[in-house]
Parts: sequence; C-alpha cells; structure tokens
Amino acid sequence: QRVLSEEELDQVRALAKPAAKPARISRLHRFIWLLMETGSRAGALRELTWDQVDLEEGFLSLNPYGRTQTNKRRPTIPLTDALRPILERAFEERQSEYVLDHPGQIRKTFEKFIEKHKLEDVTAHTFRHTFGTRLAQNGVSMVEIAALMGDQLVTVEKNYLHYRPEYLRGAINMLAARPKSVLEAAIPSLV
Repeated sequence: QRVLSEEELDQVRALAKPAAKPARISRLHRFIWLLMETGSRAGALRELTWDQVDLEEGFLSLNPYGRTQTNKRRPTIPLTDALRPILERAFEERQSEYVLDHPGQIRKTFEKFIEKHKLEDVTAHTFRHTFGTRLAQNGVSMVEIAALMGDQLVTVEKNYLHYRPEYLRGAINMLAARPKSVLEAAIPSLV
C-alpha cells in the first residue's frame, strides 16, 4: 500500500494550512488534518461530534457515547501538538455539533484536492496506512499502534511490523549472549 513520504506530508500540511482569520477553516482542511494526525477511518471522522473532542485534556473519543464498538473499533486517542490548535480554532468557528459541519460524504471534494495537487494514488486510507507505518518506523510498539488505530494486534503486526527498523535485532543478538564456552566448543578457530 502507498505510504506518503515526509516531503509529501509537508506538502499536504502546506496545502491544508488554515486560511487567515476571519476566514473559516474549510471542511476539507479539517478533514485532511484529522486524517493525517489521527490515522482514523474517514467514516469515524465524518461522524465526529464536538462532544467527542476534549480540548482541555487533549483527547478524541472516536466512538460516540451509546454506539456499540464493531470490529472496526473507534479508539480514544490523544491529540497531537499539530492537530490541537486546528481543532481549537475549528471549535471557535463551529456551526453545528459536527466537527466537519455534517456527517455527509466528503470523498469527491477530497479526490478533487488530490487530483488538483497531483498526489498520485492517494486516498483517505493512504493517510491511515501512512500513520501506522510512520509510528512503526519510529519504534512505537505494535500494542500502542493497535490501540491508536483501533485495530487488532494481529492486523497491526501483519501490516506494520516489517516497517519497524529494529524488530528482529534483539532476537538475533540473543546469539551473542551465549556463554563463550559454547562458542569455543562449536567454532574453536574463531574464538
């Protein structure tokens, strides 16, 4: 699956930079920031309401009160330092109970943005996969990635473990921890 490079993410951040006040942050730009900074599924973000956003404590509860968790779990996750000011301003500018103004589709608007800026093979899911990949590349544990993404551990391991730069290093170095006498007996000319 496609993973956005750091340069591409910087490009998207620049393109989705909120307009200067008094203009409002567009629905599309709020959506893109949420995709980049939460790794959440598009449906959860479209349905996100302000009562699920705790700006004081810095958390998003992606599963609304009363909604039964499904196999595609919606976790509670901390806000990133980059997302928090976007949401604080969006909260000041809110026009409804929904973070994205309403729960309707945004796919066509998103696709036009992607096409206009020549971001090839990028979908909303690309941001989710990029989020998980970048966490793994930065040494975040599979358990923590699963918790942040609302995925089963086995799914996260299947999709992201190979991106973890040192994930087999400890296992292979266990060989070096063997007593010297074992090594001497096995390969006397090397010791």
